[in-house]
Amino acid sequence: MILRKYNKIVILLLLPVVCVMYSCSNGDQGDLQPVNEKFYASNFRFSPRKKVIIRGTRDKVTTTGKTHIIALSEGNIYLGWKKLDVLVPENWYIYFCDNVVCYYTFPDDAIMNPVKKGDKTEENKMKIFVEHNGESGSGVVNILVYEVVNPQNADTITYDITIE
Repeated sequence: MILRKYNKIVILLLLPVVCVMYSCSNGDQGDLQPVNEKFYASNFRFSPRKKVIIRGTRDKVTTTGKTHIIALSEGNIYLGWKKLDVLVPENWYIYFCDNVVCYYTFPDDAIMNPVKKGDKTEENKMKIFVEHNGESGSGVVNILVYEVVNPQNADTITYDITIE
C-alpha cells in the first residue's frame, strides 16, 4: 500500500518533466524561422528592433536605450532572460530593467511577468542604463530572451553602446 502511494507521487512529479522533455525534443519545429543556429522565436518579437543603438556624450551622467517585447500569439507567454555578454569599459556601470523590476546589480538571469498579445508596449520594456562616469568608449550587451516552457523559442537583444 505504501509503495503504491509513493509510485503515484513519483509519477505525478515526473509526468510534467517527461511531457516538457518530449515537446522540446521531438524535432517538430513546425513553421518556426531560425534566428540563428540554435534558437527560434515565433511567439514574440522586439519593437522597434532587437538591436538597440545607444549613442551618448560624456557630459551626460547616464545614457539609456530600450526595446519592447510584443507577444504574437494568444494567451500569456512566460519569458525569461539570460545575460550573455557585458563587454563595456571597466569604469562603466550597467543597470537593466525588464517588465518586472530594475536591477541595480545586473543578475545573470531572471523570469519576467507574463507577456500578452495586446499589452501596452511600455509594460514590456527591456531597458538599459549606462552610467559611464564621463568616460568615452564603446561596448556591447547581449541578452537572450527565451520562452520558459520552450527555451529553444528564443532571440537575442543586442545593445550597441557608444559614448563620445
